[in-house]
Amino acid sequence: MSKLRVHDMAGEFGVSAEDVMQILRAMDVPVRSHLSLLTDDQVAR
Repeated sequence: MSKLRVHDMAGEFGVSAEDVMQILRAMDVPVRSHLSLLTDDQVAR
C-alpha cells in the first residue's frame, strides 16, 4: 500500500493544497496539514 501526501495530490491536479484539504474534510477524510499522508483508498475517493 503506497501513501500520497496532500501537497503531492494537489500538484497532480494543479490546485492548492488548501483546496484539496477542504475537499477531503468535506468528505470526512481526516487531514491536519499539507503533509498529511493519504492511503490508496482515500485517494481513490
